[in-house]
Amino acid sequence: MKFQIGSAMKTNTVPLIGALVAFVVGVACGAVTVSVGASNQPGHSTHASQTPVPSVLPSDEPSANSGLIDISHSVFEQLPAPQTPSDQSGLPDGSLEPVSDSRFPAAKNQLQLDFFTRADASCKALKMKGAKLYKPDGGYEFVTLDSKGYFAGNAFDSTGKFVARLNFDDAGPSLCDPSFLNEQVLRGNTLYSSNYLLETLDGIEYIWHSHHGSSDLSTVTMYFTEGLLSEVYELNHSASWIRYGLSALEKKSALHSY
Repeated sequence: MKFQIGSAMKTNTVPLIGALVAFVVGVACGAVTVSVGASNQPGHSTHASQTPVPSVLPSDEPSANSGLIDISHSVFEQLPAPQTPSDQSGLPDGSLEPVSDSRFPAAKNQLQLDFFTRADASCKALKMKGAKLYKPDGGYEFVTLDSKGYFAGNAFDSTGKFVARLNFDDAGPSLCDPSFLNEQVLRGNTLYSSNYLLETLDGIEYIWHSHHGSSDLSTVTMYFTEGLLSEVYELNHSASWIRYGLSALEKKSALHSY
């Protein structure tokens, strides 16, 4: 078992020249790396178990002057404090017990199976309901499926002003990365897309490394709340809270051409 320094903040698309040696050894079997000394982010709590409650429900009345403004009238919600790794290292009992599950062949032990199961449920919830992703800077994104079944969405700043159209690769948003990888394993893909590394110290913070069909490495830190991914951190694209389920106007705003 390898010990590695973990970090609450992410890097993305890191070249594999140096890291690939250690990565390939553990990656081919979906190794778990137990990270130590993960840094805490100021103002974060250890647990975030409460579902956020909207302070004001989104309006169903369209704006008279939409322009480049979020037409859903979505408002900021009361959010739980972001999570941080536990002060005490230690995985749940039985985490490293070998497993074999036909639904998740990428999982080789119980900890990985629990991770893939919850991550897959999160991706399915995103596909079925859409989601609002809150950004650390106060902005937010609406993500949903378009009429062709592809992920689509728009980003807005903290005032509701349109910022950018979201573009996704075949895997979709990073919270769907584990599901995408597992699908590649189910298809018999043995190239980059089926390789990963999962790090955790305590079963609370997970650091996920994977490829999207190239030699670049994507690194994402993930937290779960009530069985679904609730926080996703990566370079230049993080969500400090994920609220699953969009109103009709929020979905319209996600698909609207600004």
